[in-house]
Amino acid sequence: MKNVTIVLAVVAVLVLAGPAWGALTTWNRLPASGPGGWEDNGNWDDDEPTSAHIALINNGGTAVVTGTDVCLELKLSFGTTQTGHAAISSGSLTAGGLYIGVRNTGVTSANASTFTQTDGDVICDGFVIVGGALLNSWGGKGKYTISGGSLTATTLDIQFGPTAGQEGILRVEGADASIGIGAYNQNPQGSPSLPAVLQCAVDADSGISLIGVTGTAAFYDGSILDMDFLDATKADKWDLLTAGATVGEANLVLKAEDQFDGTTGWTIDWRNAGNGRTLRATYVPEPATMALLGIGGLGVMLRRRRNRA
Repeated sequence: MKNVTIVLAVVAVLVLAGPAWGALTTWNRLPASGPGGWEDNGNWDDDEPTSAHIALINNGGTAVVTGTDVCLELKLSFGTTQTGHAAISSGSLTAGGLYIGVRNTGVTSANASTFTQTDGDVICDGFVIVGGALLNSWGGKGKYTISGGSLTATTLDIQFGPTAGQEGILRVEGADASIGIGAYNQNPQGSPSLPAVLQCAVDADSGISLIGVTGTAAFYDGSILDMDFLDATKADKWDLLTAGATVGEANLVLKAEDQFDGTTGWTIDWRNAGNGRTLRATYVPEPATMALLGIGGLGVMLRRRRNRA
């Protein structure tokens, strides 16, 4: 019986390792203590992660990257009711895989695992999966928010697999980030009843960061685009994503509340761009707002004429 127990323990560690094999180090700083530094050895049960470590954050805590940090993989949660968080505001994080929300379908959306990037560089030599991992049974709830810095990845998946209760959200805020990935998949192997969401929060003045895909961007049933503004609204159009090739363009649909209703709202269309395709979103404000904008523009023109006279 003892030998069986040992074998099961070894199997559990290997399964947790996922597609990569490595030593495991787990975040042990409690949420009540607030966010902690990634490079503080005391925040991990086996010291700060190295390139040979799988870094696991599953106690609701938050690791903050500000230095030159690495890991074999980063998993944010690994259980039905677990959650984990990480943030980068400077420096860099290099990982072979980044899994935001793994097997944590039992938590609420408000308690989903999160990765927040306001600056710094994230370099992933493998998959970035938001809401799941590479096995279908590992679906989870996760959200990646990027408003600055750079994200470079081989493949970016928003939600992977049809696990009940899973949720994946990629949120791009403003125009200060650089996003370059090899392949993009939204809701691969997923279910239309479990939507995977791309959120784009536009800055009315500077616009929105472009998601650049050198290879193929694929959209499956349940792929949702959620558009909003960070501040004031503006009648204009913005390019959101460009790709060398696309699959399933028609599967990407605007969130119901965002869709143009004949008076106001958003529309999207795909355009040829060089040797690839570009996704563009256009906002049409309410007629009253358009009228105010027109009156404002007329006022500026009249003032200029008076000044010239």
